[in-house]
Amino acid sequence: MKIELYLEDDENPDLSGRDRLLCRIWLLLDDPGSSKPAKWVSIFVMFTILLSICGMTFASIPENIHWTDVYSDIATGNVIEGSRTGNGTPAGAFLSYGPRQVCDKLDESRPPFRQIEVFCITVFTTEYVLRAISSPAAVGYCRYFLGAANIVDLVSIIPFYIELVMKLSGGDGGSSLGVLSVLRLIRLTRIARMFKMSKNFQGLLILAKTFKSSAAALIMLFLFMLIFSVLFATLIYTVEGGSYDEKRRQYVRADGSASPFESIPVAIWWTIVTMCTVGYGDQYPVTPVGKMVAIMTMFSGLIVLSLPITIIGSTFNVEYQNALLKEQRKADDLRRETERDSITETGKPGTDAITMIHDLIDQSHKNLKQETLKAILRHENKLRFEIKRVLAEHNAEIKQDSPLDEERIYEILFPQAGGPKKAVFCRSPAAS
Repeated sequence: MKIELYLEDDENPDLSGRDRLLCRIWLLLDDPGSSKPAKWVSIFVMFTILLSICGMTFASIPENIHWTDVYSDIATGNVIEGSRTGNGTPAGAFLSYGPRQVCDKLDESRPPFRQIEVFCITVFTTEYVLRAISSPAAVGYCRYFLGAANIVDLVSIIPFYIELVMKLSGGDGGSSLGVLSVLRLIRLTRIARMFKMSKNFQGLLILAKTFKSSAAALIMLFLFMLIFSVLFATLIYTVEGGSYDEKRRQYVRADGSASPFESIPVAIWWTIVTMCTVGYGDQYPVTPVGKMVAIMTMFSGLIVLSLPITIIGSTFNVEYQNALLKEQRKADDLRRETERDSITETGKPGTDAITMIHDLIDQSHKNLKQETLKAILRHENKLRFEIKRVLAEHNAEIKQDSPLDEERIYEILFPQAGGPKKAVFCRSPAAS
């Protein structure tokens, strides 16, 4: 039986002790703004997530990384195998042309990364179980276990227990290449937990709203990139494709090098890299015509990318200003509520007077903003009206049309004239 709880009033007399406990556990783990302990729990979980991601990242660095075969024998020119830096240059040797960087076999379970992993998984498991137990206090079992964020939580801790079961059962603990690759891929879901906690970070919420509001601009950007990528990939493939060499069994360009533009799909990689002004240098044209195509690709990329990005940037600015305004309103409401509570507790009339003065100042500021906007709009409308009148007087070909009655417009813009008057316009015979 699903338990219906009112999370905003966990002291409801209709709630049993068990239901009230579930409610408080859910608020503690799900709503950082419900209390100071909930905020500290949220910070601790976020710290654990960051620790888990850092541990996973640094555990991928092999141990004992060093350069070998650094020196060669002067007399023979052969590489001195196993020679390393740090011990000085050996007698009769010089730096070789092909040193190698070597390392030990990677062990992601080495200390202290194994201990960090155990600690983080313990925290994640405890949080998931407690949230599942208290889920009837809010969303119920079905919505909890089927929620996208909760599925990410479950998937992020499953690989640890799979490895543990495989080790206990006598297996290799996921050390084989196939199993290890799958488990490592599933472990990447830990990073998605960062987005689950994004409700505590206003910047990520603003960015998500910006992407949502700029969906049309993003679609337009991807479509432009797709069209121009295929277009310039076809051009560069045609120009730089080269001719087929029967002996080398390669397409060779005019300078004798093998053409990197083996097909249009391969050339699309070069087009995208060039349009984004990255330029890795792994593929490049050598003919004059090919260089001209590259120049056009660069300039087209600048234009194609700049237009939608400008729209996205302006949308982000609007969302950011709205977020600031919302935060300001919350702060004002909280301040007023605090002052009212203070009045209720103290009962001092002086405090009430201060509150009234604050309210009057706030209302005055709001009225001033409204009057300023009205004055600006009125000034712009008056300017448009005058421009329209001047054009009508000096250009007989322009027809004067307005959605409002001329007397009404004159009355709005020139109230000091003492009532409505007929505005005089010079109209052409055709306009009459």
